[in-house]
Order: sequence, then structure tokens, then C-alpha cells
Amino acid sequence: MRISEDVKKWLDDSKDKIIANYNRDNMRASGDFESSLKTDVKVSQTNVIGTLVGAYHSLFVDQGRRAGKRPPISVILKWIDDKRIVPTDISKPSLAFLIARKIGNEGWKPKNSYPNGVISSVINQNEIDKLLISLSKVAATNIRTEVWQTLG
Repeated sequence: MRISEDVKKWLDDSKDKIIANYNRDNMRASGDFESSLKTDVKVSQTNVIGTLVGAYHSLFVDQGRRAGKRPPISVILKWIDDKRIVPTDISKPSLAFLIARKIGNEGWKPKNSYPNGVISSVINQNEIDKLLISLSKVAATNIRTEVWQTLG
């Protein structure tokens, strides 16, 4: 079924673009974001369902985090280690606490070249609409072929 193959290709291409954007903006810390991105296509008699899933923090990588609650200090400590940050006048736990407090108070917005987010710049309504138009042409061709085969 060509539609499922087209959906899988679109998802894989989107994943590759997201990773390229992420790396281009030097957002990598541990590499967990990149390695967590997985695509899948499930086909039933009536549906083709494509998914792209990632780690929980993918949402924050894309959209940032609003002010309110502090992120866990353990997560910030891991980020400090992953980024190989070596504080000079303060301990790592103190630095992690200060970063978490600032994020809790002010929120955090990713500083990247993609104003709509590193993921949302690739997968958005406009791109989904383009995919649907392409798939509708494939479906119309498939139906036309089946009708001709039935009549012929």
C-alpha cells in the first residue's frame, strides 16, 4: 500500500529535519532527544495512522517552559553534566538550584532559529496539509486503477 509508505517516508524525513535543526542550533546535551525520536505507521482496513514520538522533554525543547513550577534539580544536574559545564565559583548542586529557580520564576524559551519551535517548524498544519494533498492524489490514482481493473 503506497499511502502507508508515503506516510512513513514523510515521518522519517520530518524526523531527520527536526534532528538537523536541533543540531544546527547546538541544542544537544545528552543526545536523548535525538535518540528518543521514533516513527511508526499502523495500517488497518480503513486507516493509516502515523506517529512520531519522543522523550517527555521534547515538548520543552520545542516550546520552552512557562513560569510557575521549578523543574527537578536532578534534571538540571544531568543537563549540567551532559553539557560538560564546570562551575568555577559555585557547586554544581547550587548552580542547578539557581537555574531551576530562574526557570520556575521566569520560564524558559529555547533560543533557536525556529520561532515556532524546532519540531513545530517541521511538523505543522501547513506541512500536514501538503502531505494530505499528496496522499489524496495517491488515493485517487489507486481508486481509478481499481475501477479500471474491475471494469476491464
